[in-house]
Amino acid sequence: MDGRDPLIREIRLLGIPLIILATVAVGFVFYQLRSILIPFVIAIFLSYLFKPLVASLSQRRGIPMPITIAIVLIAVAAIVTLFALGVYSTVDAFVAALPRYQQRIDFLIQSFWETIQRSQLRDLVADISWQELIDISALSTVLTSSLGSIFAFLTNFFLVLFFMMFILAGTGDVGKKLRKAFYPQYAERLEHIVRNIDHQVRQYIFTKTLISLATGSVATLILAFFGVDFALLWGVLTFLLNYIPNFGSIVATLLPSLFSLIQFGDLGLALLLGGILTGMQMVIGNVIEPKIMGESLDLSPLLVLVALIFWGWLWGLIGMVLSVPMIATLKIICENVPPLKPLAVLMGGIPASPSASKPASVTTGSPGNG
Repeated sequence: MDGRDPLIREIRLLGIPLIILATVAVGFVFYQLRSILIPFVIAIFLSYLFKPLVASLSQRRGIPMPITIAIVLIAVAAIVTLFALGVYSTVDAFVAALPRYQQRIDFLIQSFWETIQRSQLRDLVADISWQELIDISALSTVLTSSLGSIFAFLTNFFLVLFFMMFILAGTGDVGKKLRKAFYPQYAERLEHIVRNIDHQVRQYIFTKTLISLATGSVATLILAFFGVDFALLWGVLTFLLNYIPNFGSIVATLLPSLFSLIQFGDLGLALLLGGILTGMQMVIGNVIEPKIMGESLDLSPLLVLVALIFWGWLWGLIGMVLSVPMIATLKIICENVPPLKPLAVLMGGIPASPSASKPASVTTGSPGNG
């Protein structure tokens, strides 16, 4: 055994660069196939949202599966198309109004500069070109490219529907397939694990989407009440950013608050609006959401940050929005597969107590107990 210890250490050390190379290779493949993989991932999440509707129509209502899938796909296409067209028209109007807001930004900067000139800080900031510091034309370029991205997404959305058709059509009785493929003692355990994973992933995606929709709707109403322009656009942004814990809520609060400062030129109003939006985010994110979803899906902030950087680099803004649902799904899978449970604990946040590290929603008994 002593003679083999150096060899074992060398093999373990060799495994580290192999893991790094494998990660780089997988990232390269994911980047090259992003035009196919992004619609596929979106189709998976949408399928989880609409699986209960498919089951209700086909099993309880007795509607044939092909007709059920056709109804669901038409409904998804209509909802997504209306949503994308609404966002497109709002962003288009926002881009057209940007020159007007640039004038207000210049006015605010001029006022700020005059205040600085009367203070003791004038020598420290004398060389700063304040008029060029905030140039909204750069934002116009970004938003214009976003319009093209929305239009491209609509034209390629048939891939999402195509993938959804096969995913929903393959949602048969998993238990029968497992019992045919494995021995009974293994099939029963696998069926329980698969059903647990399927149920928890569906519950997470469905609940997170409803909470995000509620957060975006409340933010839209608050902004509309204060008379902030393009309240619907900020509400949609809040809805999307709510999938990103911690970081998303900060951005979703900061952007409309700064925009209200540009629109009204009232710092007190902007601070009040930011405080109300922050309070709303805290109530929904720290009180309502944990009670509905539980604490078992708490993710490490560092892991969330790394996922945002990695998937944002690979797939852009869509990758950033999809990153947290993907790692949450991976954490659910690790929680239900016994050898991977330590990885699920490492993916989670800091537990409040020793018992907090145990996923409360995961059971290991027979399927009858699940």
